[in-house]
Amino acid sequence: MIKIHNSYNGLRSILVVLAVLLILFTFSCSESTSPKTGSLSGRVVLVNDTDDPSLDPVDFSGVTIALYELAVLDTTIVRITQEYPNIGVQISQETEFDHRLQNPVAVVVSDADGNYEFTKIPYGDYNLSVMKQGWGFRYLYNIEVTDSRSDNTLRFISPQGSTPQEQSSSNNHNNSRRQVTLYPETSLAQTVASSIIFKQDHVYLAPSDVTVLSDVVIEGGTVIALAEGTRIVFHGNVTYEGTGKFVRFTSHDSVDSLPSGHRVEPKLFDKAFFNGSYDYNLSNVIFEYSMNGFGVGGGSFSLSQSILRRNGAVALEASSVSGDLMNVLFVLNPHLAISSSSPIDVIKSILCGSREAITIQMADSTIKNSYFCDNRIALRFLMGEHSITNNAFDRNTYAISPCASDPYIAYNNFYNNVQDIETNRYWGGTHVFCNPTVSFNNFFSSRFYVNLFGRNSYYAGTSGSGVLQNQIYPNNYLMATDIQNHVFDANYPDSGIDYSVSFTPRFTSRVQSAGLTQ
Repeated sequence: MIKIHNSYNGLRSILVVLAVLLILFTFSCSESTSPKTGSLSGRVVLVNDTDDPSLDPVDFSGVTIALYELAVLDTTIVRITQEYPNIGVQISQETEFDHRLQNPVAVVVSDADGNYEFTKIPYGDYNLSVMKQGWGFRYLYNIEVTDSRSDNTLRFISPQGSTPQEQSSSNNHNNSRRQVTLYPETSLAQTVASSIIFKQDHVYLAPSDVTVLSDVVIEGGTVIALAEGTRIVFHGNVTYEGTGKFVRFTSHDSVDSLPSGHRVEPKLFDKAFFNGSYDYNLSNVIFEYSMNGFGVGGGSFSLSQSILRRNGAVALEASSVSGDLMNVLFVLNPHLAISSSSPIDVIKSILCGSREAITIQMADSTIKNSYFCDNRIALRFLMGEHSITNNAFDRNTYAISPCASDPYIAYNNFYNNVQDIETNRYWGGTHVFCNPTVSFNNFFSSRFYVNLFGRNSYYAGTSGSGVLQNQIYPNNYLMATDIQNHVFDANYPDSGIDYSVSFTPRFTSRVQSAGLTQ
């Protein structure tokens, strides 16, 4: 009996120990699998810097503050700019984040003193939008919610888009707070006759067509938001002043509020047109959500360190004006990225994802040190003299498609295009065929290097041989050994072409000086 009793007591002790261990294990698992969270607090101030006392705020309540996951960066653009850091524009949260294209993680509203607080925010990196109708919006980028020692406080890591006095230290471990200032939106009159300064961190609205007759200064950090179908035309000189912050031309659609349903593709405005007889020198411009793009029609222009994206019919149009583009990124423009009937130089730029990246009619161009990818046609010319050197063409249906033109094509790298060079003829005139110079290029594709039968003539319905004589393209590197299968000419079976292409003499190793240069 005693032995049985002792055995029972021992078993009970073992069960108690196992139960305690199970509870501890369950608690431990729960602790380890639950996401760690922190809080985020700050303050919004409304400042009336106009001469209109009616805009003085009663208090700082009613400001919407929304927290977002970081914008996803285009991996193709990131890859290109990492490999070639001197071309295009380095994209970041500052260039890519748009609150209209994402659903917020959390939303709060400021109190009368402008204070706000998010709680139970999972650790991670976020963007913050601060907006109020009539007061515009501001973005704060790359805010990190993380473990700050043992008190789970928030640290800010120098978000872009903020002024120095608004920055808070990332090294303290107390409850970090941030003050953001909003200013009254300015609604532009239909005619602006007096000189105007578009101020940093201010939002300017164009509810209808706007004609600006005076000279203009645009400070970095300005937002010019246009209503659907409207345009703004500058007849005076336009000067950019800034420290590298972007000027944004964008759609007014939901620009200062949370969209209905929290996510929307903004409606397109018409265009912004620079029409004075000036030398327009603009930089750090983000131009998006227009139908007919960034237009220039007088004098000359230069555009650098800028991004043109999500524009409907055309992103940039130049007529009766010479232009220089340096370090410009064209992406997600579904139809035309650049359309010009005037001389234009495109250097150190990236053009991706358009039906036609560059189309130039009856004018000359220099295309150099630029990257073209995922376009139906990367370069398309009608007549004119064109120098195409040290570029990279990848995953385009047609890389270069001249029409009645004799371009100089040298020191380029052709990768995975369906057709690298296609020649087209034009109908009528004295020069209706092509005779390009093609030397010192690398042809790495497994498809057509040259196609003499053009299907992309500027004259509708005109297809056929784009040359009127045999072609000699010496001193190129061709990866394929069976050249006859990669050149659509008289030697290709059943081509119907009367003329042939000779690559003699031909390099047996790649041209080292071809492609993009650093």
